[in-house]
Amino acid sequence: MKIEKVELSKKEILRNHLISEFHFSHRIDVEPTPQYPICQEELTQIFRTILFNINKTHLRSKYFSKWSPDRKFWIFGCRQGGDGQGSEKHYHLLLHTPDDHQLSVFTDLYWGFAKYAGVNPSNGKRRPLWKNYRDENHNGADESDTKCLINVESVKNQTGSIKYNTRLLKPNLDGDDLFVIGIKE
Repeated sequence: MKIEKVELSKKEILRNHLISEFHFSHRIDVEPTPQYPICQEELTQIFRTILFNINKTHLRSKYFSKWSPDRKFWIFGCRQGGDGQGSEKHYHLLLHTPDDHQLSVFTDLYWGFAKYAGVNPSNGKRRPLWKNYRDENHNGADESDTKCLINVESVKNQTGSIKYNTRLLKPNLDGDDLFVIGIKE
């Protein structure tokens, strides 16, 4: 009887590692905004500042930057779209929260994002964080729905959230679609 050895792709190895080693508390979706784009470097800087403030507030230690990843707040992110083949560039982020810590979604995440992402640093123009939109079932007499530039939800299924965020990655992880914010800072 021959036992076949199954070779896992780098993408599957990464997924398995994230599922087994870390607990993500929230999924953050940064919506596509073609008229006011957010580049990955800008997004990284915005969330680096937000995470610094969250770690400083909730962990109450000036040495949190030297702590291991399982003891502090950090983000695993994936960039999707923007390749000219369908969807606009947008981001899916997973927030790691240490055990025995809670954060306020509105105060820490929405308000922090509004404070730091409100102005586009490349041209100085104010970026609207709330936009009105109409779906395909919109009735002309109805008001438009309002949607924030980011959407934050608690993670209900670790495996499902990780698979959803990494679904468009190439099997060998080619490209720069993955990023981590807050581990080294």
